Amino acid sequence: MDREILDAIGCHTTGRPEMTTLDKILYIADYIEPRRYKASDLPQVRRMAYVSLDQTMYIILSGTLDYLKKKGGIIDL
Repeated sequence: MDREILDAIGCHTTGRPEMTTLDKILYIADYIEPRRYKASDLPQVRRMAYVSLDQTMYIILSGTLDYLKKKGGIIDL
């Protein structure tokens, strides 16, 4: 299988530095898939996914960091 595809699958739930376009598409697709409903910003993120991958990534990652801070979770840098 193509290395780029395997890499995108490998980071589709955690992200990574220097993400490729394919990485971002798969990461965002996982976050906005139809069976997800808990994140309060899903309507905004779903709309933004058609406008800007980078802005969508920012919204998702910022929300994830806020969630982890509120929950007291560990943020691995």
